[in-house]
Amino acid sequence: GGVGKSRLAHEIGAYTRERGGLLLEGAYLRDGNAAYAPWIEALRPTLRGLTAQTLEPIRAVYGPELARLFPELGPPNQDAPKVDPEEQRRRLYDGLTELVLALSREAPVVLVVNDLHWAPGLAVLSHLARRIGQARVLLVGTYREQELLDQPVLLQKWAELNRERLALQVKLRPLSGDETEQFIAQYFGPELGAALRAPLHAPTHGNAFFLEEVLRSLVETGVIGTDSGRWTLVDLTQVALPASIRLVVEERVARLGEEGREVLGQASVLGQELSFGALRALTGRSEEALLDVVERAIAARLLVDRPAGYEERYAFAGDQVQQVLYGAILAPRQRRLHLRAAQALESLYADRLENDLDELARHYLEGNDLEKALEYTVRAGKRAFALTSWEQAVLHFETALELLAELPENLLARAEVLEHLAELDAVLGRPGLRNSQEALDLYLRLGDKRKTARMHRLVGRIWNTGFGGRADLEQGLYHYEAAVKLLEDEPDSAEKALAFSAFTAGLAYGRLDLDRSLAMGERSVALAKRLGEADQIAQASTFVAMALAYRGDVVGAKAYAEQSWEATLRGGSAMYTVVTAAYPLTFWPWLNDRAWMERWLQRYVEYRDRYHVERMDRPIHGVSALIAALLGRPAAAADLLRRADETGSRQPSFYPYWLYFAGAAHAVLGDWSQARELFNSALGAAEAGHFTALFVEGALYYGRFLLRTGAVDEAARVLARPYAIAADKRSRFQLLRVSALLAEVDARSGRVSSAKAHLERARQLLGDMSKAEGVAAGVHRAEGAVAAELADWPAAEAAYASAELTERVHGFPYYEAETLAAWSQVYARRGQAGDRERELALVDRALSGFRRCAAARDVERLVARRRALGEREPESVGGANPTPADARGDVLTRREREVVALVARGLTNRQIAEELVIAEGTARIHVEHALAKLNLHSRTQLAAWAVANGFSAN
Repeated sequence: GGVGKSRLAHEIGAYTRERGGLLLEGAYLRDGNAAYAPWIEALRPTLRGLTAQTLEPIRAVYGPELARLFPELGPPNQDAPKVDPEEQRRRLYDGLTELVLALSREAPVVLVVNDLHWAPGLAVLSHLARRIGQARVLLVGTYREQELLDQPVLLQKWAELNRERLALQVKLRPLSGDETEQFIAQYFGPELGAALRAPLHAPTHGNAFFLEEVLRSLVETGVIGTDSGRWTLVDLTQVALPASIRLVVEERVARLGEEGREVLGQASVLGQELSFGALRALTGRSEEALLDVVERAIAARLLVDRPAGYEERYAFAGDQVQQVLYGAILAPRQRRLHLRAAQALESLYADRLENDLDELARHYLEGNDLEKALEYTVRAGKRAFALTSWEQAVLHFETALELLAELPENLLARAEVLEHLAELDAVLGRPGLRNSQEALDLYLRLGDKRKTARMHRLVGRIWNTGFGGRADLEQGLYHYEAAVKLLEDEPDSAEKALAFSAFTAGLAYGRLDLDRSLAMGERSVALAKRLGEADQIAQASTFVAMALAYRGDVVGAKAYAEQSWEATLRGGSAMYTVVTAAYPLTFWPWLNDRAWMERWLQRYVEYRDRYHVERMDRPIHGVSALIAALLGRPAAAADLLRRADETGSRQPSFYPYWLYFAGAAHAVLGDWSQARELFNSALGAAEAGHFTALFVEGALYYGRFLLRTGAVDEAARVLARPYAIAADKRSRFQLLRVSALLAEVDARSGRVSSAKAHLERARQLLGDMSKAEGVAAGVHRAEGAVAAELADWPAAEAAYASAELTERVHGFPYYEAETLAAWSQVYARRGQAGDRERELALVDRALSGFRRCAAARDVERLVARRRALGEREPESVGGANPTPADARGDVLTRREREVVALVARGLTNRQIAEELVIAEGTARIHVEHALAKLNLHSRTQLAAWAVANGFSAN
């Protein structure tokens, strides 16, 4: 400390005020704050300046949440809407943001948050940074680098802000010799600056705080004085300079006398900040005597006035001052003073203890009254959780566990604390099974059936996701089924509905036991409807939709999925909304339905960005990368793969069975080695973890990759077991796809009879399904491959033409190019008049598609084919699709046209989002869609196209 962080922030504040701006300032404390204390400290003094007209819209939307921090904003008897913890947190953060934005409309705002290294988390700061956009707001956070390095969670969040270019890091260093001279000269003029540079720079090591305190000490002791209005200096060799900041502080305290030393020592026990009432209660001194000491301490710059509106408050002038004073008190006296402080606070604030729970917990803990410390620590943890200050709640509950270990056994209390920690693990996405498993064991011992069922479900979810260190769905299903059995005969409840839904899902994607899954799902939906809770209806419908998709009832699956989406929007749960949007993208079999996938991805991105629910980021980054790669957005795909890697490096055990999405994206982009590695990792995790449906899905992606790369025999081996599983489990949609793929593999290997049998099965399954148009492309490709092997050239041509049309209408540009490349082989093999030209035309079309997708290895192969045919690559192949962009403007939706017009005006995605009142992620998706549909590759091209076609008139 002492390099000038606070001073720089102070100067920024002074600059702001001089120019009519508004300075908001709060600080995190070494000993901890009450939840959101720095933000309350920063905002409360300025709220009175907002008019009722400005405040009323904010209160109308966020009043219940903000009233928990600012009671003066909450209308009487206004209850908070029923929302889950994630949505409650998001609403509170949005409310704080709206307050800051409202203030910024009155005047430019500089919001300084000091000592971030002592913060339990950076969630509020991150939320504000992402939301303030173009508002007249500057956020300034100060921290000590070394302390921040010791907090990996804080460091990660700070790195994310820097990576997203939402933060600019300014590193401060100790003063150099020249800077030390300049610093002194600002106070005492250039003559003393030169004279004091050498004797002061070395002992203070360029520490600005230390240097300033030494200078102040020299003035107070008469070493520096004034003569005829000029600063003068006596002989420094006759003066002993303080050797440390501690000695400087001790010298200044000593000048206050014994009474001053004693009062400030007791004040240091109260913490970095304290109230006059608490200090008087602790010291037992009269108001007049105490005021005398406080005034002298302020004059000596040991204390600073920090009024809080409802009471007199003071703070030490720098945490070093408080540390020096506190360190001078021997441990036995420290404990007694803490105990007295706790008792004083308990008496002083008896009618409003909720605001001082953190302080009471700390003082009773330091005072060694463990029972009282436990009481207030648990209460502080519950309050922090209620205020969605989850990181702070974790610290309290972990302290409570340590206290319980020191006290006589209390199984119920320990179980409840562990349950709170298990819930916090879930909302924060923290890895680990210990809290949930121990809570489950304790509730089993206590005989609490409902709590036991709940913990079974939470433990099952940990095994399902891999949050416990590895993913194993058989373990998860054991716990899901145990929860169902415990509650099956109990009255209807939300917990019972959750247990039924979890078991429904696990049976589907775990064991592919679709009959049992659908039966349980129907019970789950019926139960949710009896309860009349939209969130439960949404979750139950989501899982039924998934099971129906595997069964091959695509119409029913899509209907249930849309029902689940409508219900989740009615329910308003942040977690359910984001997870509901994620399911068709991740858990479902691949429909090869571009519009369907884009719709659900857009929903996911919009609500993930709105609610900041990050637990599905790793698989969604992977599937988003695959969709981007298939659509011909290679830059977006590469960025998403990088983000998936970053998430995976932080959470390697989370959702490992979905790595095949990233593998398939790498395969498209030409990194075949990485693709193989990810495919094998995904299949290994799915097999070891008993995720049967996802094992089949991963094998389908891998098999298709192997077929494309010419590893036909390996593709046959990889697909054999998934085929047997899909047939045995009657997973008809997967059986259709694996049959069609095996027909292609067998045809390429010359196994015609086997190919025909697989093809016939695929045709029968496709004929029995409705609304499965996308996967028909795979069946048509198989028909083309088999017909070509039989030399039935007209049938082969017709089949590949149907496959290409299906991909163009329902599928993806990359698969369209893949189909064209396979089709071109028909003419290479047939060898009739004009076939060479037909082959080249299809190769060129395929090359154009592969180039659009930056599919380097596919481009390389087709270029080699052209050369083998003695043809030079035409110029058109290297560019965009020859279809002129200006002829395709009609493919844009109304919203995409609006976005394109704003791109032409030079707006960023964030500015577009603000203009159209949509999420930034949604704006990004609209831009990417427009680029893909118009076969353009950059925002510059898109802007030029928009201008040329009259889209930028407004």
